[in-house]
This record gives sequence, structure tokens and C-alpha cells, in this order.
Amino acid sequence: TAVAHDDHGGTWEPSPESSTPNLKILGSAPRTSEVPSYRNSDLAFWGRNAYAGNYDGFRVIDVSEPENPTVISDVNCPGSQHDISVYKGLLFLSIDAPLTAPECGSPRAAAEGFEGIRIFDVSDPAAPAYVGAVATDCGSHTHTIVPDDAAGRVLVYAASYPSSELPESS
Repeated sequence: TAVAHDDHGGTWEPSPESSTPNLKILGSAPRTSEVPSYRNSDLAFWGRNAYAGNYDGFRVIDVSEPENPTVISDVNCPGSQHDISVYKGLLFLSIDAPLTAPECGSPRAAAEGFEGIRIFDVSDPAAPAYVGAVATDCGSHTHTIVPDDAAGRVLVYAASYPSSELPESS
């Protein structure tokens, strides 16, 4: 079996490991980056938009015409993982590697630093705006949101693991 952080077939180009015969591609948005290490990490949907997390940030894509998806915005905000959720104009983004600070543009930290959830206002999908962040112990590899409309809040449950517990690659 492959180690969680090893490169897998289909990571950069389509392959038998990243395709299935019972799915048909209707449309595709152009790739954001030509950097060989570029990775998409997750999708979330709200209304007519898809929100695509990637290690360099996230994109907002209008998918109202599935055969012709249109990139509305491309937010450059590097961080590791970028599991993504959207609810009522707020976007939540997981960060699972230490950064020197929570804001976009913060470089990776040599040891300890910010890990957790970044929050963006995406009420205008063409102009997402960084709102703030919540630090979590050991970061956020993935998360789940639970709306609590009665209390006017969204609960975010973050899951992660210390990177020191990853198996060594061979």
C-alpha cells in the first residue's frame, strides 16, 4: 500500500487509478497552475457554484452550465490540504501544515506555527475576502460543518493527526 504522502498514479495526469468507466466528463475548468506539484484537494457546492480547494488556495467555478464551467475567481492563498466547505456566503478552508501566520501569503513555518481553519467571505464569488482564522491543535486535515441557524452560527469539526506520526516513505 502507498503511504499517505507518497505520489500516486493519476496525481497529475489521468490514469487508470484516477478514472472509472461509469463516469463521463461533461466539462472541465482550465487548470489553475502549471506548477508540477499543483494538487486539487476537495470540492464544495453552493447554489450554482463549485468551490475547488487546492494547495495554492481555492477557485470559485460557475457550474450552472455543466458542459461549460467558468472560473469566477482564483484565490492565491497557499497552505496544505485545503479541505473546503461553504455555507451561506462563508467558506472554510483546512490548513494542515504549520504557517508563520494564518493570513494568505504566510510562508511555511520551520516547526510550530498556525494550523487550523481559514475563513473567507464568498458572498461575492468574484471577490472572496479573507475574514479570519481559528487555530486548532495539530491543524485540520479535514473538517465537517454543522449549521446552527437558531444560534446564528456554524460549528466546524476539524480532524487531523500529528505529522510526526506519518509512516516513513520508502
